[in-house]
Amino acid sequence: MMLIPDHHVRIQGLASAGPFAFPTPDGGPAMDLSDLQSRLWTAQEAAEAAGVEPNTVRNWKYRGHLPQARTESGRPMTTPAGQPLFRATDVIRAERTTRARARRTYGMPATTTV
Repeated sequence: MMLIPDHHVRIQGLASAGPFAFPTPDGGPAMDLSDLQSRLWTAQEAAEAAGVEPNTVRNWKYRGHLPQARTESGRPMTTPAGQPLFRATDVIRAERTTRARARRTYGMPATTTV
């Protein structure tokens, strides 16, 4: 039996539409799905929510899987320290996409004979 980490269940649950709330990565008050479009996360917060390392989130950005949040005028959004910010919905989408790619198999499946 495979145990699935709690943070992974939380992210996977978000991907399916449903009227429920979940805790924020920083342990703040719970928010519902309508908050995901406006919620902005740093790479550290996004990594905690997705159950990966912050460098993984940065790699998603550089590989084009995770767009940096932008203002209405198109300027990239950052923290006052210059760290990029990401929309929660984009983080969830990137997490699902990369995990789905990791499950793919190419070529003929291996078979064993006894």
